[in-house]
Amino acid sequence: MSTDGVRKHLRAALDEIVEREKKHLHDSYDKSDAEIAKRIEKMRPLIESLHALKNEIGKVDGVDIDPSEHGHMATVHVNSSVTQQSYSISTNIDNTCFEVEEYRYVTFGDFDTIEKTHSFESPDLALNLVVDAIGKHIAQKQVLGERKQKSRLEKS
Repeated sequence: MSTDGVRKHLRAALDEIVEREKKHLHDSYDKSDAEIAKRIEKMRPLIESLHALKNEIGKVDGVDIDPSEHGHMATVHVNSSVTQQSYSISTNIDNTCFEVEEYRYVTFGDFDTIEKTHSFESPDLALNLVVDAIGKHIAQKQVLGERKQKSRLEKS
């Protein structure tokens, strides 16, 4: 077989492999895109609620609510001088429930680290975990501010 004949066979074999792999990759990406679209749709009520919560509380020192711009997940950080908490919210791999990966680090008293993964069937239950942490954080800030003000008044 001539050199040109070998090159033509190699080119034909390579073209066939490239086309087969491109089809495989397009199919894989299409499947992945469809799964992500389902995940975004399932997360939509939770993401909308987190946006509403963020607007409702405004700027609170130590609270960062970050729904991803794509809508497939969200993170919430609640940090004070003694506690660092983070919540990563998404759906499970099968898109059948909501998962919240909770991380809490306490630097007061008994230094403690907690890592938990919660599974919830309802977006409301997932949201409740985060709202509870934010509410407690806001209450703590308000009580410390009130006590500080009371202390100043008593010294006057």
